[in-house]
Amino acid sequence: MGKFANVLIVTDLDGTLLDSQKKIGVASREAIRYFISEGGSFTFATGRLYQSFLGIRKRVIYNAPIVFANGAQIINMGDANILYQMPLESDMIPICEDVLSAFPEAALEVYAHKRCGVVRFNDISLKHMLDFSIEHTLYRTARDVPQPWLKVLFTERTEVLSEIASYIQDRYQKASVCFSSKNFLEVFHADADKGRGTLKLAEILGINPEHIYASGDQENDMALLQAAKLSFAPENAVDAIKERADIILPDNDSDMMAALISHLDSIY
Repeated sequence: MGKFANVLIVTDLDGTLLDSQKKIGVASREAIRYFISEGGSFTFATGRLYQSFLGIRKRVIYNAPIVFANGAQIINMGDANILYQMPLESDMIPICEDVLSAFPEAALEVYAHKRCGVVRFNDISLKHMLDFSIEHTLYRTARDVPQPWLKVLFTERTEVLSEIASYIQDRYQKASVCFSSKNFLEVFHADADKGRGTLKLAEILGINPEHIYASGDQENDMALLQAAKLSFAPENAVDAIKERADIILPDNDSDMMAALISHLDSIY
């Protein structure tokens, strides 16, 4: 069966597994193949949605369903079957409209399965669409964007996004709000996060939570690290994540995943 049978590694993608060129280093690729060959399950928990993952699908290695949308969705990529989903509730729509009214420079990106809607562009969102090759539809208002919504993303300067986060949290308790980068503020259902998604995936795969290992670099990875038996962060992670992680690895440009799997090789 292999030494890593019934062991699950769940890693964030951008800023963690992927280097600054959105690739996986040679040593990490070899380590992942070794881990899988020894029976391990390797996959991702990402803020990305299905459609934005397709652009990098051929660059990455995995053998288990993927946790998308910060835990709001799990998809088996073999047949594109949705195994689990936790969309935002419809009363998030007027909150989004209020935010856009109160913060006129903010842009709104709304994500559903295989769909992205944009309500008002700014330079950050325009670059996001181009960099990640995200197909999208422009809508006049948030009410025009079809439901269900898996994720809402506001883009602006960090200090403005901090104000938006407080604005939402003061008015709406059925969603969780977190930064995924300095210019991205993500909003999900309150019961959706990477940690819950990872535990749900382990349940689907029949893997004991005592054999979950996770890595991440941003605030939205906190729940993922908390769900793991042992947690890892690359050296480039934000301070809060490095403080929470059990082990600090080389940065994402220095084959952090090879170091993680080497550590597990010494345990099993």
